[in-house]
Amino acid sequence: QPAQSPTPITITNNGSDFGIGSYDRLELIDLDISTKGNLAIGSLDELKILSTRFDESKEFSNENLESILDLNTLSAGTDGQDDRVFLYAHNRIAANGLGFGKDVREIYMDAITIDLKNVKFPDASQVMLKSRLGSPTFGSSAREIGKVNFIKNIYHGNDAVKQGFFSNDPTMRNSNKIVDGTPAIRIRPH
Repeated sequence: QPAQSPTPITITNNGSDFGIGSYDRLELIDLDISTKGNLAIGSLDELKILSTRFDESKEFSNENLESILDLNTLSAGTDGQDDRVFLYAHNRIAANGLGFGKDVREIYMDAITIDLKNVKFPDASQVMLKSRLGSPTFGSSAREIGKVNFIKNIYHGNDAVKQGFFSNDPTMRNSNKIVDGTPAIRIRPH
């Protein structure tokens, strides 16, 4: 976390699709992005998304989730036009303090390693997470390179994403929660 929190920045694209790319490491700190079409953000190294706008020491719960979160928000689709958010990094996606607009229908993340902390996916979204090994870990002590690491405070709607969220699937790659006939969160290898 930076020594001093930067002033939040908002990017609004009133056109259709919007993308940001970087050859090197890309850090988005206290940044909200909204577009009327699809949103794509990628790095050929590491993609880091960080919000310094909330008290990380507080434990989230279904009761306080909305009141204590002030996350970076990535929004795609407006006025009933549901669209997609694509996040790609060659090496690692590290998100700490990330939320998505309510109109985001599908979320794709793809990197060798995905580290998620303090992340809230919309209740009606379908999430695809791809890592090198395509399997999850839960908690900071279990984090592994090549996996999707659910470190702390991950929610899909009001449902906490923990090991039990995947309990019906012995491979732990498909969530129990279903959205439009598809598991809400799917984890796959590249």
